[in-house]
This record gives sequence, structure tokens and C-alpha cells, in this order.
Amino acid sequence: MLVRDNRIDFIRALCTLTVIIAHVQAPTILNNIRTFDVISLMFISGMSLKTDSNISYKSYLIKRIKKLLLPTYCMLFFVFFMSFISCKLLGISQLYDKSEIFRSFLLLYKGSMGYVWIVRIYLITAILFPLIRYLDNRIGASISYLVLYSITCICILYILLNLGYLIDNDLLNTVYFDYIYSCVAYMIVAQMGVWCKKNIQKAPKLLLLFGILYLTTQSYYIMKGVGFSPSSYKFPPTLYYCIYGLFISLLIYLCIPSFYFSYITWISINSFSIYLWHIIILRATGLLAKISYFRFIDNYWIVKYLLVVLGAILTVILTNALLSRIYRRKKFSAC
Repeated sequence: MLVRDNRIDFIRALCTLTVIIAHVQAPTILNNIRTFDVISLMFISGMSLKTDSNISYKSYLIKRIKKLLLPTYCMLFFVFFMSFISCKLLGISQLYDKSEIFRSFLLLYKGSMGYVWIVRIYLITAILFPLIRYLDNRIGASISYLVLYSITCICILYILLNLGYLIDNDLLNTVYFDYIYSCVAYMIVAQMGVWCKKNIQKAPKLLLLFGILYLTTQSYYIMKGVGFSPSSYKFPPTLYYCIYGLFISLLIYLCIPSFYFSYITWISINSFSIYLWHIIILRATGLLAKISYFRFIDNYWIVKYLLVVLGAILTVILTNALLSRIYRRKKFSAC
């Protein structure tokens, strides 16, 4: 029986809550600090991959699609339908045009509703699972091979990034960066998580490597006059953004104690549901803020944040209770 890693639960719960900060117009400095969250989610996703198991690739892929894509599409249908009805009732212009809806279902970042692009990253990582497993076997436990792998990845990403800038067509450019460049970048992050989990005794050396790379890139951007701004280099994900995220992710993992806390574990287990419901709650508060009496919601980001987080968590609790009740009734009827 596998022992649950409470540190992974802590990071997943923390990042689920910090990702929402990006969607409520929080202060710039706070947005920059929390920018490690998506990288952290991909890093621990890699740590959770069972590369040495006998699980069927087809079964694994179907399971991930059912867990990620189907509920995401249901959420998108619900949001667009409710937005259409609400705008009609309020007598205001529609929030989403056909292009935004189309790009949202393609899980693109640019020109879409937003928020759902992370689902694409998770899905592509699942599709690339055999490649991740192959690379894991090739790298092995050698820190030297890992450094060589890292240097190779940096060179590949640099070439892919510059190739993307040569594409003039807007849609093709977006698809390229979202489905090729970004997915390769996040796959590498997941690969680092796989290596770290299997070679946890060498993790401090990996942290040192990430620290050196981060300080080097941060110094470069300070000299350019940019300062501390990893969030500005998130789309598409650049070396600066990725290294910052990897450094903070591994730092948190190594520094926090492995303790069980039921609320943290619950948020971790229900993290994806919380994320999807927060999108619906966020859209609802946006429509609510258009009514004069509730316009104050848009003026205080912390108010919107608390409303969205608490609303999403409460909704997940209610839906879980409802689904559990339906399941028990079906089970009882079958007896």
C-alpha cells in the first residue's frame, strides 16, 4: 500500500488557492510572488507519476481525459449558456463572442475565456507519458546526466521559442505556442518532478542547481531594468518563469514537514473540482458586480477572492454530498 505524500498534498492545496489570486486583480507584487503555482502543480504532477508501474497507457489516458476534459467541457457549456441568459436578462452586451467560445474549447490561452489552458497542459503531459517514462529511464539517478538533460532542454526551448516568433498567422501562432512550445516546457517541468521523487536523496543538489539558474536569470533581468517579474514571462513560459517556479517548488517541498492535516488533504483531493467551480463563481461575481449595489466587489480584490474561494469550496462540498447520496441510493437499489 502506497503511503500518501502529505507534502505533495500541501503544495497542491496551496497552489490551488494561489492560482485564484491571478484572477481577482490582486496587487502586482503578489501576482509575481505566486507565479510559481502552475509550475509547482506540474512539478508535483510529475512526482505523482508512477513511471515504474504496469498501468496500461490507454487506460491511463482514458482515465485522465474523463477526469480533466469532460468536466471542463461541462463547465464551459454551463458558463457560456448562463452568460448568454444573464446578459439577455440584464440587457447588456454578450460577454463572449464565437471566437472566444471556439478558442476556449480548444483550451487555448490567447483569445479564449481563459482559465482552462492549464487543462491542456495536464492532458498533453498525460499524452506524453511514454516519453516521460523513457527519459526517466535514460537519465537514471545521475545528477550529471540530469544537468546535461537540463542544458539540452534549455537549448531546445530557445530554438522552439524563436521558431514560434516567425509564425505570422495569429491562430497558428497561438496553437504553436500552446500545443507545442508550452507543452514541451511543462513536460520538462513534470520530468524534473519525476526525477526528484525517485532520487529524493539528491534533491538538495537539484535545489542548488535551480538556485544558481534562478539567481543568474534574475540578475540578468535586474540588469535589463525588469526587476522581479516572473509573471510577465509566463505566456509563453520562458526559462526565467520556469526556473523561478522550479526553485520555489523544490524549496517548499524540502522545507515543509510531512504532516497530515485533513483540510489540506481534502483541498488537494478536490483541487481540480475547486478550480473548475471557481471559474463559475468568478463569472457569477463578475455579473453581480455589474449591478450598481454590488459594484464594490470589483474595488476590493480580497473581497472577490474570499467570495470566489469560499463559494467554490462550498459548492464542491455540496456537490460531493449530493453525488455521494445518489451513489448510496443506487447501491441500495441494486441490493
